[in-house]
Amino acid sequence: MTKVNQEKFAVNMPNFLELPERKSKPRNTGITNVIDRGIGLRQAQDLLEIAANFIDVIKLGWGTSNVTQNLSEKISLYQSFGINVCFSGTLFEVVVLQNKFDEFWKYLQKFNLNYVEVSTGSINLPLDEKCRYIEALARDFVV
Repeated sequence: MTKVNQEKFAVNMPNFLELPERKSKPRNTGITNVIDRGIGLRQAQDLLEIAANFIDVIKLGWGTSNVTQNLSEKISLYQSFGINVCFSGTLFEVVVLQNKFDEFWKYLQKFNLNYVEVSTGSINLPLDEKCRYIEALARDFVV
């Protein structure tokens, strides 16, 4: 599927339900974030076939971006549907532990990512240090 044919997957909501209007992409409110837990490219295509109009951000969960063999293709597929992609905060935490922040920044740019997650779910990182990472990344990315 490509951006060209995504219109054929228009939402068919029942006309008897009273639902709020959903803004079209790109949205600033009502943003939907989905976790890709390491699904294959065909599964990603299936997901987009049924839900692309609703998804604003897909997070490649945990460290799956580091082991996905067709990562460029998957990211390009998501982006072709106007979906922002970000790597998980767990990957960020490994970056911090290994002191590879500059390499991480280049890695994000390599894939033309606009979003990045900063977390401390697995490591102890002082709040002031976490804030410095956020401040630095916020210059080029949505954190």
